[in-house]
Amino acid sequence: MYDPKWEQYSMGKLSALREISLAQELSQHGAPGLDFLYMGFYVHSCQKMKYKGEYSPSYLLEPVSYTFCLFGKEAN
Repeated sequence: MYDPKWEQYSMGKLSALREISLAQELSQHGAPGLDFLYMGFYVHSCQKMKYKGEYSPSYLLEPVSYTFCLFGKEAN
């Protein structure tokens, strides 16, 4: 959810960092299948979703072949 009065605090980024940390903690304690964090849908034209592309490495699912492709600066 988004509320403009909290925009200056970058709550999406804060939440993403906490989720990454939690996934790492759970993985370190033996929880299987937590090698990746799914950040939800990414729509490039949506300004409020652009922060998702700032994390690396990031992968996007290619919709025709259903393979994951490296996204961002690392892909070049």
